[in-house]
Amino acid sequence: GTLDIAGVVGPVGGVREKTRAAIAAGYDVLLGPAAETAATQRLADGRIDVIGVTTLDEAIDRLRRRR
Repeated sequence: GTLDIAGVVGPVGGVREKTRAAIAAGYDVLLGPAAETAATQRLADGRIDVIGVTTLDEAIDRLRRRR
């Protein structure tokens, strides 16, 4: 995916492959662009928590709250 200088999260290519890889690796959470959350959740089918974010700061905050 992309992250601009202001910390804004951009689109991700290969969402299907990246979701499958995260599940196969045993990850319990997958962060991605908020605009792609619904599609990623469908692909994950409950096997991994999918969190959509719009900025790097939001991503860090959401991960910290998972502790």
